[in-house]
Amino acid sequence: MLVGLFEEFLMRGYTLHTLAQVMGFWPAAVLLSCAFGAVHFSNPGETWVGLAGAVAIGMFFCLTLQRTGSLWFAVGFHAFWDWGQTYLYSVPDSGTVEPGHLMRPSFAGPDWLNGGSVGPEGSVLCFVVIAGMSVAFARKYRGVSGL
Repeated sequence: MLVGLFEEFLMRGYTLHTLAQVMGFWPAAVLLSCAFGAVHFSNPGETWVGLAGAVAIGMFFCLTLQRTGSLWFAVGFHAFWDWGQTYLYSVPDSGTVEPGHLMRPSFAGPDWLNGGSVGPEGSVLCFVVIAGMSVAFARKYRGVSGL
């Protein structure tokens, strides 16, 4: 939960609000989402697909902030995403496997499809999920908060 709080408040909280006043919301969102991807560069076994996935999920979180005017959806989703991968499904989360996980899964198939050592974030299927969530969220929350 702390990772979700820290990363969201850092990348989409005050920093995004301040940059958006200077350059506009979406240019600031793109810049900070790319920075969010770059922060994941040092993760063990990270791949370019995983980095692009981090940028894409960062853009989704910016969309949720822009449409709702609140950071809490992004914080909760991020925390649940990390917890679900790490402890419930017991897969690598950004290349890290933590102790105390529930299962011992194994991956079959090519890394581009299952994420390999990076985990689901390193799979091209992650982009399908993010795109689907973005479309569903944008349709559900059509009003723009004015950020």
